Amino acid sequence: MREGPAAGPPMTGPLPPPTPQHVTSSMERFRDALQEFVTKHSDEIKASPGFRSKFHQMCAQAGVDPLASRKGLWAKVLGLGDFYYELGVQVVEVCVAARPVSGGMVAMDALVDALRRKRSQ
Repeated sequence: MREGPAAGPPMTGPLPPPTPQHVTSSMERFRDALQEFVTKHSDEIKASPGFRSKFHQMCAQAGVDPLASRKGLWAKVLGLGDFYYELGVQVVEVCVAARPVSGGMVAMDALVDALRRKRSQ
């Protein structure tokens, strides 16, 4: 229970539903705060797989997909769009190269090994 001069009258009923303006304003504040976080921590998001994983979990819990578009905010700020686009191309290259042997199906550990070799060149 609130007390003191700034406490105001006690609440006696349910909260009124939020207005569209309130929701829009809240989403804009959230977007701005998330963009500020990304700008401040972009080097760590790029460099640390653990931090990047936690960032993606946070975004997923908030219903935000940082990889929704290569041309979106996250691609500009983090460069993640380009990274995942290039990774996707490399995965396809490995699978296409395996087509004569396995029809293009590659076990995950073999795919990871092939990608590591490809990226170390």
